[in-house]
Amino acid sequence: MKRARFTIAGLVALLSLASPAYADLDHFKCYPMGDTTPINEFVSLRDQFSPPPPPPSTGGPGIIENVVVDRGVIFCNPTEKTDSSGQVTKITNPNSHLKMYRFHPNIPNPTPLTITNQFNGQNITISAPVLLAVPTQKDSLPPPSGLDHFRCYPAIVTPGAVNQPSFPITVTLQDQFDKQPERVRVVRVVAFCAPAEKTHNNVHVDIQNPLDHLTCYVIERPTTAPAPSQTRVQTQNQFGAEKFFVREARYLCAPTSKQVPH
Repeated sequence: MKRARFTIAGLVALLSLASPAYADLDHFKCYPMGDTTPINEFVSLRDQFSPPPPPPSTGGPGIIENVVVDRGVIFCNPTEKTDSSGQVTKITNPNSHLKMYRFHPNIPNPTPLTITNQFNGQNITISAPVLLAVPTQKDSLPPPSGLDHFRCYPAIVTPGAVNQPSFPITVTLQDQFDKQPERVRVVRVVAFCAPAEKTHNNVHVDIQNPLDHLTCYVIERPTTAPAPSQTRVQTQNQFGAEKFFVREARYLCAPTSKQVPH
């Protein structure tokens, strides 16, 4: 079985009113997946960044975009997070897991955003989406409830932005794979995820929580920390069942509010 190797490429003044804050969306600790199988499935997606319909349309939802989903590349557990001041953000939905699938992006359309989360305000720019995050059942746990699909866009700090958070930022994380809390450094932003409606095999899934967004960051363990052991995972979602291995978490996805400049 070929091992999946994936790196997300590329992966404050408020200029408009902020979206109301996320409510019960968890932080997620995310692991590159090994030994995955290509699925090559057609899906139709639409989110708040989808291109507007062409004239003479006067508005309404964006264009539905059809993509081919390649394979699962990243698996995410809900995680408890403790910041450097000792503030703890606990897991609210222990059955909520996300499995991120790679697909080929369309033409990039760079979009600047102002975002706010527990790392404070940031100005980022997103480009063409490359990942679909799918609510996923893990092992013998119940399936997720109330968790959206997300379309994830590579993100960078907007060139020339000032008054940004100073990374790296140290946090402590503990998820269902950790026997004890793990101290990591949050290094840089890599992706921004927006809730998306999805159609696959004539099954349509609407957005449930349009204000829920995630910003994903690269994380690093201390070089002196022992190497994590390999963990076997079994999952089930709308693309079927799959077993694979994970070892070391590489990303932290944080609940986020966003503003779009006018």
